[in-house]
Amino acid sequence: MGGPPPGNNLANKESKNPRGEANVYIKTKLFGKEIPCLLDSGCDTTMVPKKLTDRFRRIVVMPSAQSILAANDTPIRVNGESRLPFVLQDRCIRTRALVSEDIEEVMLGADWLEAHECVWDFRTGNLTIDGLNTVTQSRKGYFKCRRVLMRECQEIPPRSEKEVMARVTLLSTHESPGEAIIDAKKFRPGLYIARTLLPENHRDVKVRIANTTSKPQTIPLDACLGQAMPVTNVIQVNSDLRNTAEATSCDQPPVDIIDPVLQKLPSDVTPNQRERIVDFLEEFDDIVLKRNL
Repeated sequence: MGGPPPGNNLANKESKNPRGEANVYIKTKLFGKEIPCLLDSGCDTTMVPKKLTDRFRRIVVMPSAQSILAANDTPIRVNGESRLPFVLQDRCIRTRALVSEDIEEVMLGADWLEAHECVWDFRTGNLTIDGLNTVTQSRKGYFKCRRVLMRECQEIPPRSEKEVMARVTLLSTHESPGEAIIDAKKFRPGLYIARTLLPENHRDVKVRIANTTSKPQTIPLDACLGQAMPVTNVIQVNSDLRNTAEATSCDQPPVDIIDPVLQKLPSDVTPNQRERIVDFLEEFDDIVLKRNL
């Protein structure tokens, strides 16, 4: 079965199926294990997550030169390709698929739907595959989340913080994921992940991590830092009020907060510590002022 040419952009088709509560999954088995598969007519090429092929060591993954782009024109990592013996209603359907670490679930694309003569009545929900009626299911019960994973092994020095490189998995190859956030959490004792706003691209994402222990802490490759939750930017639409507030604040004389703080410091504070306190107050003076208003 021939795939699309290299450089194919999966954003060139719009999915015909809403993915919320619509019945867009079929239940297959792979080596006796139940595997839900997303029927994705907006995806040109069938893809499976790398974690699936890693789970079944007997699956052979061959090199692939094919390149794939997501909806926001960022490259999707292709780790290879394979032929998987999915079993659907007691029939073995050997499926050629690209393997990628960037996706979360099996996506049966337009190539698979065409090869198996799928006829899908979106009004009634009836689906036939190779001429046989097939039961479809909703996403409920198969919920997946976008995970934030380490791109490389990183060591966090003691009592310090560091930005690490991460990647975010995709739930769709033809829908832009939008901005997301990873919430603050304790990764393990003494190691904390800061709340971070993530960009729309899913690779080369920076996440800040703090190590409060007295020893270096290592975070391994592909360690899951947390979930990427979607966010919405709130824009202040009344620009007149904003401009008025800015003008008022500019008209007011600057408030000196450094000298009063320094005068209240204990006598045993070293000169080096005093300099660090001054640097902190100068960098976050707006926050300190707001808390004291």
